[in-house]
Amino acid sequence: VFFWGRLSDRIGRKPVILLGLAGMSVSSLWFGLSKSFASFILSRCLCGVMNGNAGVIKSMLPELTTTENLPVIWGCMPLSWTLGATLGPIVGGYLFRPAVQYPRIFGDFQFFKTYPYFL
Repeated sequence: VFFWGRLSDRIGRKPVILLGLAGMSVSSLWFGLSKSFASFILSRCLCGVMNGNAGVIKSMLPELTTTENLPVIWGCMPLSWTLGATLGPIVGGYLFRPAVQYPRIFGDFQFFKTYPYFL
C-alpha cells in the first residue's frame, strides 16, 4: 500500500489506478487460463500485488466530491466491498465449468472445456 501511495504522489493518482486495474485484469485472465497449481498461485499473487491501489482510491474520494456528499461516499465504500465479497463467489460458483453445467450454451466450445475457470 505504501508503494502505491508513494507512486501516486510521484506520477499521479489516475495512472496508478489505471495500472492497478490493468494488472488485476491481467492476473484475472492469467487465473482463468492457468493449467497448473503454481500458475494459479502466481496469478493470485499478482492480483494481490496490484490490489494496493485501494488506498489511492480512498485518498482520491475527497477530491472528487463535496464535503456534503463525503459521508455518503464513505458509506458506499464498505457497501461495494461487501457486495463484491458476497456476490462474487455466488456468480463464480454459477459460472464454474460452464461446458458441464450449461451444455446447451457452452457445450460446443472447446475453449470452455479446456479452461473451466475462465468465466
